[in-house]
Amino acid sequence: VPGYATASRHNRRKHSPPEEKSPEKSLENAEENAEENEMKTEDSDDIESYDARHINSVKSVTEIQLNLKHRLRKEQRQKDEAAARRIEAAKRDNLSSSDDEGKAAFIPSREDRRSGIY
Repeated sequence: VPGYATASRHNRRKHSPPEEKSPEKSLENAEENAEENEMKTEDSDDIESYDARHINSVKSVTEIQLNLKHRLRKEQRQKDEAAARRIEAAKRDNLSSSDDEGKAAFIPSREDRRSGIY
């Protein structure tokens, strides 16, 4: 079982008798805790800059969303214009060849019908 060794190691550590703490070790722990507390206060001083970074990231996300929206609209407009050109060309072809009785009438493609151009 892959996690078995880790679990048994964890259980041994969890249920082992508490280690005797030497004064040197407790002094080291106190120093580490003091350093961590200093870092926390420095971090709290940076809250304003964090807020500014957060606001900038939100702005950039909004800008990305707007750019995507504009690009999608542009692509859709280009598709619509291309479909309209195809329809106009097909209509011209149908009008010029309307004297031929054997030709079928213009039938728009499914994409053209969906886009509502025809």
